[in-house]
Amino acid sequence: MILWFEIEDKIGVWVGDNVGNVNTAVKALVRRFRPNESETGRRSRCCGHIINLAAKAFLFGNDYNVFIDDIERVE
Repeated sequence: MILWFEIEDKIGVWVGDNVGNVNTAVKALVRRFRPNESETGRRSRCCGHIINLAAKAFLFGNDYNVFIDDIERVE
């Protein structure tokens, strides 16, 4: 089936945040356009989100909410 934008041969990797509905959408797209591939093989998390989470973990450990509370107090 040819789609309006003919994207089926141009898709490489789906990038999105870590929300569950993105995973559901990617699985549906892989089943549709790449039925012979793994549903998770072309899924990538949003790099900016990963860097943000890593920076928070590095700077604040497990309790980065303390930093957010400090900012709110200063404002």
